[in-house]
Amino acid sequence: SKTAILKSNCFDLSTLSNPGITFQYHMFGLNMGTIALEASTDDMVWDQLWSLSGDQGDQWRPARVSLSSYVGATFIAFRFFGISGSSFTGDIAIDDIHINE
Repeated sequence: SKTAILKSNCFDLSTLSNPGITFQYHMFGLNMGTIALEASTDDMVWDQLWSLSGDQGDQWRPARVSLSSYVGATFIAFRFFGISGSSFTGDIAIDDIHINE
Protein backbone atom coordinates (compact mmCIF):
# COMPACT_ATOMS: atom_id res chain seq x y z
CA SER A 1 0.00 0.00 0.00
CA LYS A 2 1.03 3.58 -0.68
CA THR A 3 -0.08 6.75 1.11
CA ALA A 4 -0.73 10.22 -0.30
CA ILE A 5 -1.64 13.37 1.66
CA LEU A 6 -3.11 16.55 0.19
CA LYS A 7 -3.04 19.33 2.81
CA SER A 8 -4.80 22.70 2.59
CA ASN A 9 -3.81 26.14 3.73
CA CYS A 10 -5.52 27.45 6.87
CA PHE A 11 -9.08 28.80 6.80
CA ASP A 12 -11.06 31.17 9.00
CA LEU A 13 -14.60 29.88 9.60
CA SER A 14 -15.60 32.61 12.07
CA THR A 15 -18.02 34.30 9.64
CA LEU A 16 -19.90 31.08 8.75
CA SER A 17 -22.86 29.87 10.84
CA ASN A 18 -23.25 26.47 9.15
CA PRO A 19 -19.87 25.66 7.56
CA GLY A 20 -19.26 22.64 5.42
CA ILE A 21 -16.73 21.29 2.97
CA THR A 22 -17.89 19.97 -0.38
CA PHE A 23 -15.91 18.03 -2.95
CA GLN A 24 -16.17 15.46 -5.73
CA TYR A 25 -14.47 12.08 -5.49
CA HIS A 26 -13.82 9.20 -7.88
CA MET A 27 -12.85 5.76 -6.56
CA PHE A 28 -12.72 3.03 -9.16
CA GLY A 29 -11.00 -0.34 -9.42
CA LEU A 30 -10.87 -3.89 -8.20
CA ASN A 31 -8.28 -3.20 -5.48
CA MET A 32 -9.50 0.20 -4.29
CA GLY A 33 -8.10 1.60 -1.08
CA THR A 34 -9.40 4.25 1.31
CA ILE A 35 -9.70 8.02 1.32
CA ALA A 36 -10.29 10.11 4.43
CA LEU A 37 -10.84 13.79 5.16
CA GLU A 38 -9.25 15.14 8.33
CA ALA A 39 -9.26 18.55 10.07
CA SER A 40 -6.94 20.25 12.54
CA THR A 41 -7.09 23.49 14.51
CA ASP A 42 -3.49 23.26 15.70
CA ASP A 43 -1.71 21.48 12.81
CA MET A 44 -0.69 18.68 15.19
CA VAL A 45 -3.82 16.70 16.10
CA TRP A 46 -5.97 15.62 13.16
CA ASP A 47 -9.62 14.53 13.51
CA GLN A 48 -11.17 12.27 10.90
CA LEU A 49 -14.36 13.82 9.51
CA TRP A 50 -15.19 11.38 6.70
CA SER A 51 -13.81 8.25 5.07
CA LEU A 52 -14.75 5.80 2.35
CA SER A 53 -13.25 2.54 1.13
CA GLY A 54 -13.70 0.26 -1.84
CA ASP A 55 -14.84 0.54 -5.44
CA GLN A 56 -17.50 3.24 -5.84
CA GLY A 57 -17.97 2.79 -9.59
CA ASP A 58 -16.53 4.60 -12.58
CA GLN A 59 -18.14 7.98 -11.90
CA TRP A 60 -17.60 11.20 -9.99
CA ARG A 61 -19.66 11.48 -6.81
CA PRO A 62 -20.41 14.52 -4.62
CA ALA A 63 -19.78 14.73 -0.89
CA ARG A 64 -20.60 17.33 1.76
CA VAL A 65 -19.18 17.13 5.26
CA SER A 66 -20.55 19.33 8.02
CA LEU A 67 -18.04 21.47 9.89
CA SER A 68 -20.54 22.42 12.62
CA SER A 69 -18.07 21.28 15.29
CA TYR A 70 -15.72 24.01 14.10
CA VAL A 71 -18.12 27.01 14.06
CA GLY A 72 -16.13 30.05 15.12
CA ALA A 73 -12.74 28.50 14.37
CA THR A 74 -10.25 31.07 13.11
CA PHE A 75 -7.54 28.54 12.23
CA ILE A 76 -8.48 25.26 10.60
CA ALA A 77 -6.66 23.16 8.03
CA PHE A 78 -7.83 20.11 6.11
CA ARG A 79 -6.11 17.15 4.56
CA PHE A 80 -7.18 14.29 2.37
CA PHE A 81 -5.39 11.10 3.33
CA GLY A 82 -5.39 8.36 0.66
CA ILE A 83 -4.19 4.79 1.03
CA SER A 84 -3.90 2.62 -2.06
CA GLY A 85 -5.21 -0.92 -2.31
CA SER A 86 -3.15 -4.07 -2.70
CA SER A 87 -2.36 -3.60 -6.41
CA PHE A 88 -2.37 -1.05 -9.22
CA THR A 89 -6.03 -1.74 -10.12
CA GLY A 90 -7.55 1.09 -8.11
CA ASP A 91 -7.60 4.85 -8.68
CA ILE A 92 -8.62 7.61 -6.25
CA ALA A 93 -9.20 11.23 -7.31
CA ILE A 94 -10.68 14.33 -5.65
CA ASP A 95 -11.69 17.62 -7.24
CA ASP A 96 -13.79 20.76 -6.87
CA ILE A 97 -13.13 21.34 -3.15
CA HIS A 98 -15.03 24.22 -1.47
CA ILE A 99 -15.59 25.57 2.03
CA ASN A 100 -19.12 26.94 2.12
CA GLU A 101 -22.21 27.75 4.14
